Amino acid sequence: MSTTDTTAARLDISFDGLPWVIGPTESRPFDAWLPEALAVMEQILQVPQGEPRMREYVEAVLRRVGRDDDEHPLPYRAVRWLSLPEPPFVVSFGLSRRGTEEEHDAFLAAVDSGPVEPPYDDPVEDVPAGTTVRRSVSYSPQGPGLLIEARYLVDTGDPDAIALVQAATRDAGELVKARDDLDELARRMRVVR
Repeated sequence: MSTTDTTAARLDISFDGLPWVIGPTESRPFDAWLPEALAVMEQILQVPQGEPRMREYVEAVLRRVGRDDDEHPLPYRAVRWLSLPEPPFVVSFGLSRRGTEEEHDAFLAAVDSGPVEPPYDDPVEDVPAGTTVRRSVSYSPQGPGLLIEARYLVDTGDPDAIALVQAATRDAGELVKARDDLDELARRMRVVR
């Protein structure tokens, strides 16, 4: 599936009440986003005044989240970071052209990651009328361990575009803790024109 040419569709998400801080966008590029995101994260994480090393650490993490030099096909990111001792949890998302059912299944099966077994695939419940959200969880070898990945396919009924979401970690517990927030993020996605 291609993440380009979605025929003037755009992704709309209400982040109100969600623990996600969205990364840079076309309307808020990295240089404008970073100072705002840093101020928000300092409040969320309760970084004490007079602790420049903690502030530098938070800024370094946000710089990595906000970078656009990787090859990830999904253009947007959001970070869920609830306290300094916890690791930040990053999700990538974006629009894709509506593909075939086989392409949708291949995305959810994480075929490109080489999972060690077929992924667990199930629908997300309590979604708005006219919307379906499918979620899969896979385990793929990466380096000396496994990468645990959640993928979502959000179909809001648009004839040309769907939304895709990906999040990965080496710690299955982190994915379990973020699952409800990932589900809610996917539920709130709308393809609009």
